[in-house]
Amino acid sequence: MQVDPSHYQKNYDDLGRFESYWTSISLVQDITGTVLEIGSGNGFVSGYLKKYGRKVHTVDYDRRLNPDTVASVVELPFKNKNFDVTLCCQVLEHLPPGLFGYALCELLRVTKKKLIVSLPNTSRALGCAFVFEKWRLNITVPIPWPRRIAKFDGQHYWEIGNIGHSLSETVEIMNKFSTVEKTWRLPGFPYHQFFVLRCK
Repeated sequence: MQVDPSHYQKNYDDLGRFESYWTSISLVQDITGTVLEIGSGNGFVSGYLKKYGRKVHTVDYDRRLNPDTVASVVELPFKNKNFDVTLCCQVLEHLPPGLFGYALCELLRVTKKKLIVSLPNTSRALGCAFVFEKWRLNITVPIPWPRRIAKFDGQHYWEIGNIGHSLSETVEIMNKFSTVEKTWRLPGFPYHQFFVLRCK
């Protein structure tokens, strides 16, 4: 389900969202080479990376967002292993659950080194950060809570802990296609669950 471009203009960029941007950027900066960003959104992440010299190619299903390539995440028009790192944040929940595996296969097909994914996680959690000078320790503690079963809201077909899979089930699916090196929730924005997958 495509989000209208106006979605990114009003009350979208709050402090938690910027923590998500910063996480995406820092993960990409740790990996050398070309970058593919799926779901260009408001262009903040790709714009920042390009400003500091990274070669970034953007893909979105909606041409109104001015991506470099208009395409679906389940049918990317690129050669195998065409990009060193692929960033796909807050995108896959907009596809029906049955397409999750297909999208992962396609993302991994075009990626050489790492695939970075973030998904919404509606499970209850308490996040906090301990800061000492320039060092920061982030802790997110899950709070046991029955899984909510919600209906399609016009944008998200599924979310971790809500519609669809639990976190462990999501990791299990990802590990069928690749290896999840790490996953965590942002302490300041636990709605975003990040995954780093190693490409084979």
